[in-house]
Amino acid sequence: MEEWFEPVNISQYFDAAKQWLSCTNNQNRKNHVKSTGIRWSELYRLKYFDPVIFMVVDPMHCLFLGIGKWIMKQCILDHDKLSKDKLSTIEKRMAHIKVPSDIGRIPSKVAHGSEGFSRFTAD
Repeated sequence: MEEWFEPVNISQYFDAAKQWLSCTNNQNRKNHVKSTGIRWSELYRLKYFDPVIFMVVDPMHCLFLGIGKWIMKQCILDHDKLSKDKLSTIEKRMAHIKVPSDIGRIPSKVAHGSEGFSRFTAD
C-alpha cells in the first residue's frame, strides 16, 4: 500500500483551500479546483479537522467514479490476488443471487478481468 498511496502534506492541502477562498470569481475557482482538486470548506476552521483522514467515499460514488473497478484491477487482479478460476467461481455464484427488482441487476461477467467490472453502477 505504501507504494500506491503517498501521504498528503496537510499544510499544502490547507494552503490550496485558502487559495480557493481568495479567488475573486467563479471562473478562477473552477480553474483552481480543476488544477488542485481542492476547494474551501467551513470545516477547515476546526483545528482538529483533517480532510484527508476524515474523508469517506460512499459506495454509490465509489462505483460512479470507477473507484471500485480501479480497486479490482490495480489492487486485486494486477497483483494476482484473485485467479481466473476464482473469478469464474464468483461469477457462477453470482448467477444464483436473486435481487429485488428495484435494485437493478448484478453484473454477470466478472471472470473477464477488469473488463468484467466495467458495468458496475451505483444501482
